[in-house]
Amino acid sequence: MDLDRRTLVGGAAVILAVAVLLTLAIGFRPLTPIDELAAGSGYSGLVAYSDAASMSDQCVRVIDLATAEPVMPAYCAEYVHIFAFGSEGVVVDGTDGPLLLPLDGRQPVPTSLEDFEFLDPEGPPPRREEHERSPRVVVDGATILELNGPSDYVVEQVTVSPTGDLVLAIDSAERLIVLRADGSGAPALIDRDVQMALWQGRDPG
Repeated sequence: MDLDRRTLVGGAAVILAVAVLLTLAIGFRPLTPIDELAAGSGYSGLVAYSDAASMSDQCVRVIDLATAEPVMPAYCAEYVHIFAFGSEGVVVDGTDGPLLLPLDGRQPVPTSLEDFEFLDPEGPPPRREEHERSPRVVVDGATILELNGPSDYVVEQVTVSPTGDLVLAIDSAERLIVLRADGSGAPALIDRDVQMALWQGRDPG
């Protein structure tokens, strides 16, 4: 083997070693195609979210991630905004005015947006992450998921659960995605056509 060939082989080996070390140091996050997102299991917690049920109505739903089942009947109105989500239910405002939607299935109760005695007074609230408009889910400055989609595809909302171990994200295609805050496991597609979502907690969102 002549000197030039030995130099090339040696240089390639050095580059490969550096690449491996960088991968081990900063972690490797393969791209996840958005069309491969699927329903998943192994998650827990309650999430309230609003979706467009039809061309004229929005609906608020609460889902138990552990069972993937709804916790209460959906509440639908021409316009509805989720204001807060506490232990007794979801506070919304919209076409019918401020309402508490009880988790036990009772009829909506008129309320005041200043009246949050039912919200859990202790424990950390869910945390909204500041993030750039990109196809990445970033928590505490670290990318935990990078999605592969169209050129204009971005993640719109990232919220960490009160326990700090789970993250919900809504993308520009209005998919609601749940994943672990450490990036382990497979992300789960919870629903489509989602406008906004909140973990159960004190944060009025």
